[in-house]
Amino acid sequence: MMRVRFAVVTSLLLLLAGCAGSAPAPVPYPPLRYAYLMKLRLDVAKLAIDDSWVPSGEATHVEYLAPEQPVTALRQMAEDRLELDGTSGMADFGIDDASIIQVHDHYDAHFAVHLALLDANGKKLGEIKAAVKDSRTFVSDSPQAQKADLYELVKTTMNDMNVEFEYQLRKHLGKYLLAAKPLAPPAPSVQTESLGKPGSPPPNFPATPAAPGQGGAPTPLAPPAGTLPPAVTTAPVPDAAVPAGQTVIKKTLAPTLTPMGAPQAPLPAVPSGPLKIQTAPVSP
Repeated sequence: MMRVRFAVVTSLLLLLAGCAGSAPAPVPYPPLRYAYLMKLRLDVAKLAIDDSWVPSGEATHVEYLAPEQPVTALRQMAEDRLELDGTSGMADFGIDDASIIQVHDHYDAHFAVHLALLDANGKKLGEIKAAVKDSRTFVSDSPQAQKADLYELVKTTMNDMNVEFEYQLRKHLGKYLLAAKPLAPPAPSVQTESLGKPGSPPPNFPATPAAPGQGGAPTPLAPPAGTLPPAVTTAPVPDAAVPAGQTVIKKTLAPTLTPMGAPQAPLPAVPSGPLKIQTAPVSP
């Protein structure tokens, strides 16, 4: 009995140790992309991106703990949204701030970028700056909860940055923006018609003319000019009057019937007035 109890206790301890040592499955965090947003076509030929920003100061920076770091998301915004369609000049995009600071029970995000347009000689044509702020309160400082909070904070702050960046670009550098490329024409619509219930007549589809060179030639409604058949003569014509190569149909309007056998007695005349019908009783 003691051996059985010892074996049971040992199994329970091993089971609890195994459960305590198993780590939870990692949560996937998809990378943030912005190619689905409208392209911003610039009349320049090159794009330079400066993402060398590093945190500074004595604040508690936690942006490096985010599954999608702010620097990566800001650089991806420039790559996904800026489209170059010019023959000269350059667009200079730089990241000025990509920090997330932990303050007591919340995170504060501050993102800032700039974009300068230069001509072929390096002369600045114009420049814009875009900056946004956001914050998120957290209830747990566990590594899993921290990653989830920082990911959502970066995601929402980047949504605001996309709106602010496009607004500043259109407002101050709109003359260097090109019109959006036209979309491909839509596919032709397919005409459909209901077949109806079983037993109903088929639908009346329009006839499709045969393409040239396919199928038999259509039957003409009337012969072409100069090829009309000869007129048909309905009166008796002497044989000598029939031209060579032409057939004349002799048609008799009132043919004569020749009686066969003995003559039949005429039928009795039907008296005028109402017709009387006499019937005989039917025997049972």
